[in-house]
Amino acid sequence: MATWSTATTVHGTPESVLTVLTDPEACSRWSPVGFELDELDEPRLITGSRARVGGRIAGREASRESVPAGQFASLAWVLELLGAEAIIETGNGIKDRARIAIQYLSHGSVERAHVYGLSLGGMIAQQLAADHPEMVRRIILTGTGPRGGEGMVFEELSADELDDEVGLIMNAFFTQSEPSKTAGRAYLERLKLRADNPDAPVSKQAARAELAAIREWGVIPKTDRFAVLGQIHHPTLVVHGSKDVVVIPINAFLLAQHLPNAQLIMYPDASHGAYSQYAENFLENARLFFNG
Repeated sequence: MATWSTATTVHGTPESVLTVLTDPEACSRWSPVGFELDELDEPRLITGSRARVGGRIAGREASRESVPAGQFASLAWVLELLGAEAIIETGNGIKDRARIAIQYLSHGSVERAHVYGLSLGGMIAQQLAADHPEMVRRIILTGTGPRGGEGMVFEELSADELDDEVGLIMNAFFTQSEPSKTAGRAYLERLKLRADNPDAPVSKQAARAELAAIREWGVIPKTDRFAVLGQIHHPTLVVHGSKDVVVIPINAFLLAQHLPNAQLIMYPDASHGAYSQYAENFLENARLFFNG
């Protein structure tokens, strides 16, 4: 009997998604943890049927257990079999982070969404659109690049740069010109205005996990280097700074070239924070694009 492994999440409810798991590709719509599936009682896993799951579930060995199809829409079956401690992490790669986005959209009953991705977020946005095109309307990609882009293994970056957060922002997000540095200082002041629900500080552990994810994304495939981009047919706006020192500008041109339905805006004298340096212009462009 054929088996396969996957790590996924559900979109919709079992009642509204009745003909799934006909093949490994369809299986990618279900659970957000890794598992093996075999012994379907029916040709398809539908509400009311059962399947046996086993192998390594959420990183732990488990005997094969029978699980009702309806439970695949949540983590209830994993918790029942293995306990909450079994799902501390579901992975840190770009695909894993895309699954979290899918899970968020699904739990919020969002069928299709406009997607904005900055830097690492832009990589996640590409993965989301390629794997689940039905969930995406339009995409804005800012300061990011394609899988296997140019100079995207980021060997020079280190989590220790968080020791000087202001220096990191000014040096990575803005250029050394006076207008850009002025924009950087204004950006730092705007950060102080967010009194309610401020973002938690980025820990070095989180930074290392992010670096591992983007370095894996940056490895150049041996074949079909930009094949994934050809699968993304959504209207896409690529926004980049002409002097981005984090994701070098050639990657914006690669996105615009290989995405079938893309347009490009390149802001002059701007680095990784181009969206902030040209905030008013960027917001107007984004508004027009998403309303298009």
